[in-house]
Amino acid sequence: MSTVTVYSTRNCPYCRMAKVFLDKQGVRYTNIDVGVDAVAAEKMIALSGQRGVPVIMVDDEVIVGFDSKRLNELFGTHVSSETYDVVIVGAGPAGLTAAVYCARKLLKTLVVSESIGGQALESWAIENYMGYRMITGEDLMKKFEEQVRTLDVRLELDRVSSIT
Repeated sequence: MSTVTVYSTRNCPYCRMAKVFLDKQGVRYTNIDVGVDAVAAEKMIALSGQRGVPVIMVDDEVIVGFDSKRLNELFGTHVSSETYDVVIVGAGPAGLTAAVYCARKLLKTLVVSESIGGQALESWAIENYMGYRMITGEDLMKKFEEQVRTLDVRLELDRVSSIT
């Protein structure tokens, strides 16, 4: 079994996605919040040459960012030949909304995306979404993800390389 350490910060959405992926795969890891531990932050920078998070150490390998392709190579499970009614590529606002509507119609739904949230995740302020005078993209996408996870929708953090 590999020794895995995740250097992260509390509000980093990519850190959260990396940890969700590892949890889903049953990978045990040590999480170190470099936002509150300056000594650990310096160690992370020395190991990776990066100030950005997440930095994931798998034994002696340094993975910078949420590299879904590499994490799948190391820890991913083989996707079964299960049949879905709907496959949605992308987990931004449109993809997650489509997943909710499909699940409500009892369609067996798979969402495949490298990250959850899309471009909206990067927005500091969203002021044109009904029901909210102003909300950060990260907060809005957390709400989208929470709603999708209450339904029978399979979310796969992976890259789509082709469709046949």
